[in-house]
Amino acid sequence: MSKLYLVLIAALFCVNTFAQNKYSLAAKKSFKEGNKAYTENRNEDAIKFFTEALEKESGFAEAYLNRSIVYLKMVDYKNAFSDAKKAYAIAPLQSAIHNQLGKCYYNDGHLDSAKYFLEKGTNVSSPSDEDLYYLANVHSDLGDYNSAIESYSSLLKNHPENSAILNQRGISYFKIGEYSKAEEDFLHALEHEPENISIYSNLANAAIEANDTTKAIQYIDRGINKATGHAKMEFLILKGNYFFKLERYSEASEFYNEAYAIENENPIVLTNQASIMIQTGNYEGAISKCTAAIEHNPEFMQAYFNRGIAYEMLRDTRQACMDWEEAFILGSTQAEEYLNSPACSE
Repeated sequence: MSKLYLVLIAALFCVNTFAQNKYSLAAKKSFKEGNKAYTENRNEDAIKFFTEALEKESGFAEAYLNRSIVYLKMVDYKNAFSDAKKAYAIAPLQSAIHNQLGKCYYNDGHLDSAKYFLEKGTNVSSPSDEDLYYLANVHSDLGDYNSAIESYSSLLKNHPENSAILNQRGISYFKIGEYSKAEEDFLHALEHEPENISIYSNLANAAIEANDTTKAIQYIDRGINKATGHAKMEFLILKGNYFFKLERYSEASEFYNEAYAIENENPIVLTNQASIMIQTGNYEGAISKCTAAIEHNPEFMQAYFNRGIAYEMLRDTRQACMDWEEAFILGSTQAEEYLNSPACSE
Protein backbone atom coordinates (compact mmCIF):
# COMPACT_ATOMS: atom_id res chain seq x y z
CA MET A 1 0.00 0.00 0.00
CA SER A 2 1.29 3.45 -0.85
CA LYS A 3 2.45 5.63 1.94
CA LEU A 4 0.00 8.27 3.12
CA TYR A 5 1.85 11.51 3.05
CA LEU A 6 1.29 14.20 5.59
CA VAL A 7 0.06 17.55 4.33
CA LEU A 8 1.17 20.45 6.53
CA ILE A 9 -0.77 23.67 6.59
CA ALA A 10 0.82 27.08 6.71
CA ALA A 11 1.42 27.75 10.38
CA LEU A 12 -0.68 30.35 12.16
CA PHE A 13 2.18 32.09 13.86
CA CYS A 14 1.58 34.35 16.82
CA VAL A 15 4.35 36.81 17.64
CA ASN A 16 4.60 37.36 21.36
CA THR A 17 4.71 40.99 22.48
CA PHE A 18 6.36 40.96 25.88
CA ALA A 19 7.16 44.40 27.27
CA GLN A 20 9.33 43.72 30.22
CA ASN A 21 10.78 46.57 32.29
CA LYS A 22 14.18 44.90 32.55
CA TYR A 23 14.94 45.74 28.92
CA SER A 24 16.06 49.16 27.74
CA LEU A 25 13.64 51.44 25.92
CA ALA A 26 15.83 51.30 22.81
CA ALA A 27 15.76 47.49 22.77
CA LYS A 28 12.00 47.41 23.31
CA LYS A 29 11.52 49.93 20.50
CA SER A 30 13.42 47.70 18.07
CA PHE A 31 11.47 44.72 19.34
CA LYS A 32 8.19 46.52 18.71
CA GLU A 33 9.32 47.44 15.20
CA GLY A 34 10.15 43.79 14.60
CA ASN A 35 6.66 42.73 15.63
CA LYS A 36 5.12 45.34 13.34
CA ALA A 37 7.25 44.20 10.40
CA TYR A 38 6.28 40.61 11.05
CA THR A 39 2.54 41.34 11.05
CA GLU A 40 3.04 43.13 7.72
CA ASN A 41 4.83 40.07 6.28
CA ARG A 42 8.13 41.93 6.04
CA ASN A 43 10.14 39.03 7.35
CA GLU A 44 13.62 40.31 6.48
CA ASP A 45 12.87 43.59 8.23
CA ALA A 46 11.52 41.70 11.23
CA ILE A 47 14.78 39.75 11.46
CA LYS A 48 16.74 43.01 11.26
CA PHE A 49 14.76 44.69 14.06
CA PHE A 50 14.89 41.66 16.38
CA THR A 51 18.64 41.48 15.76
CA GLU A 52 18.93 45.15 16.67
CA ALA A 53 17.03 44.48 19.91
CA LEU A 54 19.47 41.71 20.75
CA GLU A 55 22.46 43.90 20.00
CA LYS A 56 21.08 46.34 22.57
CA GLU A 57 20.02 43.66 25.07
CA SER A 58 21.85 40.33 24.71
CA GLY A 59 19.54 38.68 27.23
CA PHE A 60 16.31 39.63 25.44
CA ALA A 61 14.72 36.14 25.43
CA GLU A 62 11.55 37.27 23.65
CA ALA A 63 13.59 38.75 20.81
CA TYR A 64 15.33 35.41 20.34
CA LEU A 65 11.93 33.72 20.45
CA ASN A 66 10.32 36.01 17.88
CA ARG A 67 13.33 35.89 15.59
CA SER A 68 13.09 32.09 15.81
CA ILE A 69 9.41 32.31 14.84
CA VAL A 70 10.25 34.40 11.78
CA TYR A 71 13.09 32.08 10.77
CA LEU A 72 10.75 29.10 11.05
CA LYS A 73 8.22 30.84 8.84
CA MET A 74 11.01 31.41 6.32
CA VAL A 75 11.87 27.69 6.50
CA ASP A 76 15.29 28.51 7.91
CA TYR A 77 15.22 25.63 10.39
CA LYS A 78 18.84 25.92 11.47
CA ASN A 79 18.58 29.53 12.65
CA ALA A 80 15.10 28.98 14.06
CA PHE A 81 16.40 26.11 16.19
CA SER A 82 19.46 28.08 17.30
CA ASP A 83 17.38 31.06 18.45
CA ALA A 84 14.81 28.87 20.21
CA LYS A 85 17.60 27.22 22.19
CA LYS A 86 19.03 30.63 23.14
CA ALA A 87 15.61 31.82 24.29
CA TYR A 88 15.17 28.68 26.38
CA ALA A 89 18.60 29.11 28.00
CA ILE A 90 17.57 32.59 29.16
CA ALA A 91 13.92 31.92 30.07
CA PRO A 92 13.38 28.18 30.56
CA LEU A 93 9.94 28.61 32.16
CA GLN A 94 8.11 30.42 29.35
CA SER A 95 5.50 28.19 27.72
CA ALA A 96 5.76 30.06 24.40
CA ILE A 97 9.45 29.15 24.25
CA HIS A 98 8.64 25.52 25.05
CA ASN A 99 6.18 25.41 22.15
CA GLN A 100 8.61 27.05 19.74
CA LEU A 101 11.39 24.69 20.74
CA GLY A 102 8.98 21.76 20.23
CA LYS A 103 8.22 22.97 16.71
CA CYS A 104 11.91 23.26 15.94
CA TYR A 105 12.56 19.75 17.23
CA TYR A 106 9.68 18.50 15.06
CA ASN A 107 11.13 20.05 11.92
CA ASP A 108 14.52 18.61 12.87
CA GLY A 109 13.02 15.12 13.06
CA HIS A 110 13.38 14.66 16.83
CA LEU A 111 9.83 13.59 17.63
CA ASP A 112 10.29 12.59 21.27
CA SER A 113 11.83 15.96 22.12
CA ALA A 114 9.17 17.73 20.10
CA LYS A 115 6.47 15.92 22.05
CA TYR A 116 8.11 16.73 25.39
CA PHE A 117 8.33 20.49 24.77
CA LEU A 118 4.98 20.86 23.00
CA GLU A 119 3.17 19.00 25.77
CA LYS A 120 5.05 21.04 28.36
CA GLY A 121 4.05 24.28 26.64
CA THR A 122 0.43 23.43 25.89
CA ASN A 123 -0.20 22.08 29.39
CA VAL A 124 0.89 25.32 31.04
CA SER A 125 -1.16 27.74 28.94
CA SER A 126 -3.92 27.65 26.35
CA PRO A 127 -2.28 26.43 23.13
CA SER A 128 -2.56 28.36 19.90
CA ASP A 129 -4.00 26.60 16.88
CA GLU A 130 -0.50 26.25 15.51
CA ASP A 131 0.78 24.69 18.73
CA LEU A 132 -2.11 22.22 18.75
CA TYR A 133 -1.54 21.35 15.10
CA TYR A 134 2.13 20.60 15.68
CA LEU A 135 1.29 18.51 18.73
CA ALA A 136 -1.33 16.57 16.76
CA ASN A 137 1.23 15.85 14.03
CA VAL A 138 3.77 14.70 16.63
CA HIS A 139 1.22 12.28 18.11
CA SER A 140 0.38 11.01 14.63
CA ASP A 141 4.03 10.52 13.65
CA LEU A 142 4.67 8.67 16.91
CA GLY A 143 1.70 6.37 16.30
CA ASP A 144 -0.55 7.77 19.03
CA TYR A 145 -3.43 8.21 16.63
CA ASN A 146 -6.19 8.55 19.23
CA SER A 147 -4.43 11.54 20.80
CA ALA A 148 -3.85 12.96 17.32
CA ILE A 149 -7.55 12.62 16.50
CA GLU A 150 -8.45 14.41 19.73
CA SER A 151 -6.18 17.34 18.86
CA TYR A 152 -7.29 17.53 15.23
CA SER A 153 -10.93 17.47 16.38
CA SER A 154 -10.28 20.38 18.73
CA LEU A 155 -8.76 22.33 15.85
CA LEU A 156 -11.70 21.57 13.59
CA LYS A 157 -14.09 23.23 16.05
CA ASN A 158 -12.49 26.54 15.07
CA HIS A 159 -11.54 25.58 11.51
CA PRO A 160 -14.25 23.16 10.28
CA GLU A 161 -13.42 23.73 6.63
CA ASN A 162 -9.65 23.39 6.85
CA SER A 163 -8.79 20.70 4.33
CA ALA A 164 -5.30 19.99 5.71
CA ILE A 165 -6.60 19.31 9.22
CA LEU A 166 -9.45 17.18 7.84
CA ASN A 167 -6.97 15.19 5.75
CA GLN A 168 -4.69 14.70 8.73
CA ARG A 169 -7.50 13.50 10.96
CA GLY A 170 -8.61 11.18 8.18
CA ILE A 171 -5.13 9.67 8.08
CA SER A 172 -5.28 9.06 11.84
CA TYR A 173 -8.69 7.42 11.52
CA PHE A 174 -7.27 5.27 8.72
CA LYS A 175 -4.39 4.15 10.92
CA ILE A 176 -6.76 2.84 13.63
CA GLY A 177 -9.00 1.07 11.10
CA GLU A 178 -11.90 3.57 11.15
CA TYR A 179 -12.15 3.57 7.37
CA SER A 180 -15.63 5.08 7.06
CA LYS A 181 -14.65 8.02 9.28
CA ALA A 182 -11.42 8.39 7.32
CA GLU A 183 -13.33 8.48 4.04
CA GLU A 184 -15.74 11.06 5.45
CA ASP A 185 -12.86 13.36 6.41
CA PHE A 186 -11.07 12.87 3.09
CA LEU A 187 -14.23 13.66 1.12
CA HIS A 188 -14.85 16.76 3.22
CA ALA A 189 -11.26 17.86 2.61
CA LEU A 190 -11.67 17.24 -1.11
CA GLU A 191 -14.68 19.57 -1.23
CA HIS A 192 -12.44 22.43 -0.21
CA GLU A 193 -9.33 21.35 -2.11
CA PRO A 194 -10.51 19.46 -5.20
CA GLU A 195 -7.13 19.63 -6.94
CA ASN A 196 -5.23 18.00 -4.07
CA ILE A 197 -4.47 14.65 -5.67
CA SER A 198 -2.96 13.19 -2.50
CA ILE A 199 -6.47 13.12 -1.05
CA TYR A 200 -7.57 10.82 -3.89
CA SER A 201 -4.75 8.48 -2.90
CA ASN A 202 -5.93 8.54 0.72
CA LEU A 203 -9.50 7.84 -0.37
CA ALA A 204 -8.36 4.94 -2.53
CA ASN A 205 -6.36 3.41 0.31
CA ALA A 206 -9.31 3.72 2.69
CA ALA A 207 -11.62 2.05 0.15
CA ILE A 208 -9.11 -0.76 -0.48
CA GLU A 209 -8.82 -1.49 3.24
CA ALA A 210 -12.60 -1.39 3.57
CA ASN A 211 -12.82 -3.91 0.67
CA ASP A 212 -14.92 -1.48 -1.37
CA THR A 213 -13.34 -2.30 -4.72
CA THR A 214 -15.71 -0.15 -6.77
CA LYS A 215 -14.88 3.01 -4.86
CA ALA A 216 -11.18 2.17 -4.77
CA ILE A 217 -10.92 2.02 -8.56
CA GLN A 218 -13.00 5.18 -8.94
CA TYR A 219 -10.71 7.15 -6.65
CA ILE A 220 -7.57 5.74 -8.27
CA ASP A 221 -8.81 6.57 -11.78
CA ARG A 222 -9.72 10.10 -10.71
CA GLY A 223 -6.22 10.49 -9.35
CA ILE A 224 -4.63 9.12 -12.53
CA ASN A 225 -6.68 11.54 -14.64
CA LYS A 226 -5.66 14.54 -12.55
CA ALA A 227 -2.04 13.69 -11.81
CA THR A 228 1.11 14.08 -13.89
CA GLY A 229 4.69 12.93 -13.53
CA HIS A 230 5.68 11.35 -10.23
CA ALA A 231 2.20 11.71 -8.75
CA LYS A 232 0.67 9.88 -11.71
CA MET A 233 3.27 7.14 -11.32
CA GLU A 234 2.19 6.65 -7.70
CA PHE A 235 -1.45 6.21 -8.73
CA LEU A 236 -0.43 3.72 -11.41
CA ILE A 237 1.46 1.75 -8.75
CA LEU A 238 -1.62 1.88 -6.54
CA LYS A 239 -3.80 0.53 -9.33
CA GLY A 240 -1.24 -2.18 -10.08
CA ASN A 241 -1.22 -3.11 -6.39
CA TYR A 242 -5.00 -3.35 -6.46
CA PHE A 243 -4.94 -5.91 -9.28
CA PHE A 244 -1.95 -7.71 -7.76
CA LYS A 245 -3.94 -8.21 -4.56
CA LEU A 246 -6.69 -9.80 -6.67
CA GLU A 247 -4.05 -12.04 -8.33
CA ARG A 248 -4.85 -10.47 -11.69
CA TYR A 249 -1.19 -10.30 -12.61
CA SER A 250 -1.55 -9.38 -16.27
CA GLU A 251 -3.51 -6.24 -15.40
CA ALA A 252 -1.17 -5.43 -12.50
CA SER A 253 1.80 -5.74 -14.86
CA GLU A 254 0.15 -3.35 -17.31
CA PHE A 255 -0.03 -0.56 -14.73
CA TYR A 256 3.41 -1.24 -13.29
CA ASN A 257 4.79 -0.98 -16.81
CA GLU A 258 3.00 2.34 -17.32
CA ALA A 259 4.57 3.57 -14.08
CA TYR A 260 7.97 2.32 -15.32
CA ALA A 261 7.54 4.37 -18.49
CA ILE A 262 7.33 7.49 -16.29
CA GLU A 263 10.16 6.61 -13.86
CA ASN A 264 12.32 3.70 -14.97
CA GLU A 265 14.74 4.04 -12.04
CA ASN A 266 12.15 4.06 -9.26
CA PRO A 267 12.92 1.15 -6.87
CA ILE A 268 9.25 0.63 -5.97
CA VAL A 269 8.29 0.24 -9.63
CA LEU A 270 11.22 -2.09 -10.30
CA THR A 271 10.46 -4.24 -7.26
CA ASN A 272 6.77 -4.45 -8.12
CA GLN A 273 7.65 -5.55 -11.63
CA ALA A 274 9.83 -8.21 -10.03
CA SER A 275 6.84 -9.38 -7.98
CA ILE A 276 4.93 -10.03 -11.21
CA MET A 277 7.88 -11.90 -12.68
CA ILE A 278 8.09 -14.11 -9.60
CA GLN A 279 4.40 -14.95 -9.91
CA THR A 280 4.77 -15.77 -13.59
CA GLY A 281 7.98 -17.79 -13.24
CA ASN A 282 10.46 -15.33 -14.71
CA TYR A 283 12.93 -15.58 -11.83
CA GLU A 284 15.98 -14.34 -13.72
CA GLY A 285 14.04 -11.26 -14.76
CA ALA A 286 12.93 -10.71 -11.17
CA ILE A 287 16.53 -10.85 -9.95
CA SER A 288 17.55 -8.31 -12.58
CA LYS A 289 14.75 -5.93 -11.59
CA CYS A 290 15.49 -6.23 -7.86
CA THR A 291 19.20 -5.73 -8.45
CA ALA A 292 18.42 -2.54 -10.38
CA ALA A 293 16.18 -1.37 -7.53
CA ILE A 294 18.97 -1.99 -5.01
CA GLU A 295 21.45 -0.09 -7.18
CA HIS A 296 19.14 2.95 -7.01
CA ASN A 297 18.37 2.48 -3.31
CA PRO A 298 20.75 0.16 -1.40
CA GLU A 299 18.41 0.22 1.62
CA PHE A 300 15.21 -0.77 -0.18
CA MET A 301 14.10 -3.67 1.98
CA GLN A 302 11.46 -5.21 -0.30
CA ALA A 303 13.92 -5.52 -3.19
CA TYR A 304 16.19 -7.75 -1.08
CA PHE A 305 13.23 -9.81 0.09
CA ASN A 306 11.85 -10.32 -3.42
CA ARG A 307 15.26 -11.12 -4.84
CA GLY A 308 15.65 -13.72 -2.10
CA ILE A 309 12.40 -15.35 -3.24
CA ALA A 310 13.62 -15.41 -6.83
CA TYR A 311 16.96 -16.94 -5.82
CA GLU A 312 15.16 -19.57 -3.75
CA MET A 313 13.03 -20.55 -6.74
CA LEU A 314 16.25 -21.00 -8.71
CA ARG A 315 17.57 -23.22 -5.88
CA ASP A 316 20.29 -20.73 -4.95
CA THR A 317 19.56 -21.03 -1.23
CA ARG A 318 22.79 -19.40 -0.10
CA GLN A 319 22.13 -16.21 -2.05
CA ALA A 320 18.47 -16.24 -1.03
CA CYS A 321 19.36 -16.39 2.66
CA MET A 322 21.90 -13.59 2.23
CA ASP A 323 19.22 -11.38 0.72
CA TRP A 324 16.69 -12.25 3.42
CA GLU A 325 19.27 -11.45 6.07
CA GLU A 326 19.79 -8.03 4.50
CA ALA A 327 16.02 -7.50 4.33
CA PHE A 328 15.72 -8.51 7.99
CA ILE A 329 18.42 -6.02 8.99
CA LEU A 330 16.42 -3.34 7.17
CA GLY A 331 13.27 -4.28 9.14
CA SER A 332 11.42 -7.00 7.23
CA THR A 333 9.41 -9.31 9.50
CA GLN A 334 8.68 -11.56 6.52
CA ALA A 335 12.38 -12.07 6.01
CA GLU A 336 12.77 -13.15 9.63
CA GLU A 337 10.35 -16.02 9.02
CA TYR A 338 12.35 -17.16 5.99
CA LEU A 339 15.64 -16.89 7.86
CA ASN A 340 14.24 -19.17 10.54
CA SER A 341 13.23 -21.78 7.98
CA PRO A 342 15.19 -25.04 7.60
CA ALA A 343 16.66 -23.80 4.31
CA CYS A 344 18.60 -21.01 6.05
CA SER A 345 19.41 -23.04 9.15
CA GLU A 346 21.51 -25.65 7.43
